[in-house]
This record gives sequence, structure tokens and C-alpha cells, in this order.
Amino acid sequence: FERSKLDWDQAQEPNEWLELYRQCLLLRHQYVMPRLAQQPPSGAFTVDDERVLAVDWTLGDGVGLHLRANFSAEPSARMQRPRGLAIYEPEALEADEAGFMRLAPFAVIWTLENSA
Repeated sequence: FERSKLDWDQAQEPNEWLELYRQCLLLRHQYVMPRLAQQPPSGAFTVDDERVLAVDWTLGDGVGLHLRANFSAEPSARMQRPRGLAIYEPEALEADEAGFMRLAPFAVIWTLENSA
């Protein structure tokens, strides 16, 4: 437990992980939190080949939140790009005009899809 606590002295130094956490928390605050108040979110997930996780939530206001994550050291298989506006997307994403993509190793993409 003690080793998992943030050492604030180290947090004052430039740190790419700390910046990533700050960016993710900002995105959560900006895009997800305002949509949770209306009703509890619901969701479903699938795992492909024990490497790629796909999660789709319907948030309280009816907006879809989509996650695709590659937990492998290899690029993912070709898959359908999640619908909606990308709110977090890796630079190493291969995508084509037909709406398909491959995720880089250990990469994720988050998209937000407005309700109809």
C-alpha cells in the first residue's frame, strides 16, 4: 500500500506518466463526468484472442463511450474503428478510409458517440 502512494516530491519533477494521468483525468472530467448524472451507465465488453478488449458503455445521457485496448506486444488484428469522436487516440494507430484500424502494441482508443 505504501509503495503505491504518490510521492509528491517526485511528482514535482517532469514525468511522462504523471502527465498521462493528468491528461486522462482531464478527459474524464470534460467528457464522461457530465454525462453520468442522469442515470447509471450500462455497458458490455468482449475480449478478442485474449489480447484486445472492446468495451461499449451507454452513459446516463444516452451517449456511447467506446474503448478498444490492445494488451499485446504485437499490433492488433484489423478491426472496426469504434464509432464517434476520438477523445483519446494513440499516434501509432493504423486506420483506413473504410473505417477499419489496427492498434499499436499496448495502445488504446476512446471514442464518444452522440445519441441519435
